[in-house]
Amino acid sequence: HDTIKQDLFALSLMAEALEKGEGDAERRGALASQVRSCAQGALRKAQELIGAFTPEGFRGDELESAVRSELEKWRVAGSISGYRIAISAPVGDEDAEACFLIAREAIANSARHGRARTVAVDLRIEDGEAILSIRDDGRGPGRGGRPGFGVLLMRERAAELGGTLYFGPGPAGG
Repeated sequence: HDTIKQDLFALSLMAEALEKGEGDAERRGALASQVRSCAQGALRKAQELIGAFTPEGFRGDELESAVRSELEKWRVAGSISGYRIAISAPVGDEDAEACFLIAREAIANSARHGRARTVAVDLRIEDGEAILSIRDDGRGPGRGGRPGFGVLLMRERAAELGGTLYFGPGPAGG
């Protein structure tokens, strides 16, 4: 991801030069071409990076074991001390993959940012809708804090499934 950061820095410098109108029309055209090429390269690198962390051929019946494995990874690392998982709703393969990716990001946020000791993951059907819930005993998001990239990505994944992401502290915190 360091090369992506370098590409983005280069893009900001080139955009600044374009904004200032430096050089003649030919030079600005060449710079715009460089911006496009650099942006396409950064996008390709980002897609490769994201692809490395996305499961392929994910099946709905693998959801519980995949989430359990993710929770266990954080427990073994000492980031959380315990977890609970209850998946009682069957989901299709595509939905299961999206649920896993949302759960994985939420678990990571709980451990990294929320400093949670325990995390609970539940998937159930309520009024004909699947409800995926990730709760923890951590400190929760800071007051007035803006959602980071991970939360925005979870929100986008939920929307692709026709769902909504609720993010914030629960009644007991976390």
